[in-house]
Amino acid sequence: MSFFGELKRRNVFKVVIAYLVAAWLILQVSDVILGNIGAPDWVFKVFLLLLAIGFPLVVVVAWAFEMTPEGLRRERDVDRSISAPSSTGRKLNILIIATLALALGYFAWERHVLLEAVDPGPQDETVSEGSATKGDSAMRSIAVLPFVNMSADPEQEWFADGLTEELLNALARTADLMVTARTSSFKYKGTTEDVPTIARALGVENILEGSVRRSGDRLRVTAQLIRASDGFHLWSQNYDRDMADIIDLQEDLATSIARALQTATDPEELAAMVSMGTRNVAAYQSYLHGVEMSLKAWNGDRGDSLASLKAFEKAVEIDPQFSRAYIGIAYSWAQPRDNQEIISAAIDRAIAYEKDPITKTYYKARRALETGDEITALRLFSEHMESRPNSTTSVTSLIILLRALGRYGESVGLAKAFFERAGYAIDVADATLHSLRDGWNEDPDFALKYARGIIERFPDQPLLIYQAHRVLLATGDIETARKLPGVIRRLNPSDWRPSDWDWRLMLMTLRQLCAEGRNLEAERAFEVAVEDGDFSENQMWVALKVLGRDVEAESLLVALDNAENFRQLDGLRAYGFFDPRPYPYLMGRLEEMGIPAKAVSTLPYRCSNTSTEKGAGSSE
Repeated sequence: MSFFGELKRRNVFKVVIAYLVAAWLILQVSDVILGNIGAPDWVFKVFLLLLAIGFPLVVVVAWAFEMTPEGLRRERDVDRSISAPSSTGRKLNILIIATLALALGYFAWERHVLLEAVDPGPQDETVSEGSATKGDSAMRSIAVLPFVNMSADPEQEWFADGLTEELLNALARTADLMVTARTSSFKYKGTTEDVPTIARALGVENILEGSVRRSGDRLRVTAQLIRASDGFHLWSQNYDRDMADIIDLQEDLATSIARALQTATDPEELAAMVSMGTRNVAAYQSYLHGVEMSLKAWNGDRGDSLASLKAFEKAVEIDPQFSRAYIGIAYSWAQPRDNQEIISAAIDRAIAYEKDPITKTYYKARRALETGDEITALRLFSEHMESRPNSTTSVTSLIILLRALGRYGESVGLAKAFFERAGYAIDVADATLHSLRDGWNEDPDFALKYARGIIERFPDQPLLIYQAHRVLLATGDIETARKLPGVIRRLNPSDWRPSDWDWRLMLMTLRQLCAEGRNLEAERAFEVAVEDGDFSENQMWVALKVLGRDVEAESLLVALDNAENFRQLDGLRAYGFFDPRPYPYLMGRLEEMGIPAKAVSTLPYRCSNTSTEKGAGSSE
């Protein structure tokens, strides 16, 4: 008998088939179970290794042994006249069929659960606070948590953070997917919080988490998409690639996640949107380094700011047409904001080399802002938002611009419309609170509801609490507002310019005392703060306006009404109660830029002019 015939007679082929099917089923089930219990990657690898080791052992046993009525016996010891290989073969056939049935059943179950997870069917048309969905509009939301650096070298942290940031940016371009900004998601770097808690805090339905291990030219990336409501894994993938494939890997990650969430974007359009804009791996790696250093610079490290700028500059040296690296140069923390020639040139190059027309529109809008052309910026941001309605950057910019132009009704209307679709989206919360600060009387009920909701939903976000304090005072909820300065002090916020918090806390104290009619106490608190603090002209102006000392406030800024200090003085237009008319140079520049005059709002919680009302206030 031939060797092939002998393999067949001994049922070796059937044993191999049965083993492979069973091994595949074991791996699929274990992947789901281990993923849901949060087991580390090495546990799954142990399963895979054991099954791989078992394969040659099974082949050897199938060849050397035979199943007989007396049990498993060595082949050479079996009397072939009484052996029953055909009977054993029939049993193996039954085993193979049963295993295949289980595998097919598992596959059908997995597909059913996945489709149910990403397409839950008709829902109630109401919007719950904090929800990122409304009825059948299928507005999906996701937060990308910082990928864990699993490399032996801790210096590779920059690579993991940079990859996370770019994945976040790629997903943010998907039209029907809302992605939490990096400043929110990176707060949870190294956290021990569970997925539902994080998702609830960020107001998203899904969480993406993963890890990166880099060793020489080899790269292993693990990613898993988790539905926050029940911890179910919607999608997971392990990538083992060469570093030369890093750009394709990042784009594949973004595309796979968008498809797993069943976004409505056309596959070809999706692939174009997540494209990195460079195929040069060295340029991309330098860019990732710049991104990570920029993230660190958020906390005020000057060294990280300079490292970020140098990395972006290196990226464009390697690939002179890398548009995103030019944007990195323009908005680097190390870039002096008065260095307009360099900033404008960098943005112009980004516009020239950007291939995606929608992203190019966004860059043009930013360019218009840099030149002070707010009307053009307003039009371009609107165009960008039409194509990418969930772009929180465009929504935020539009809310702020409309408020700066005195169009409070439109600003509040846009903020409210976004809230009705996306709930308390943390990325837009600051801009919304600014809008309600000046335009609260456009919709007082919404303003009060939103400010209270922010405090309840984001109790550990000092900047949002600070903004909500003003809205509460404007809408008359003085009691709730009274607790907030103490909340911020307990949070002990750190800022890349720590003196800003001295100023903010002073202003919260002044506003609260003025709202309660305690004018003289407000004056005393101001004098103490000025003695201990070092505040800019703009900061002092705000404090004096709160105190009702308008003449002093205006006089303080007269020396800034010139070309050299134009940007500093123009920055006060962010306050609805700033009146530019006393400053001729500023008014002339605004007219040149085509910025129309706006209505000047009033501060509902300001003090009376205590310099003439000596008896005002109380002294608790």
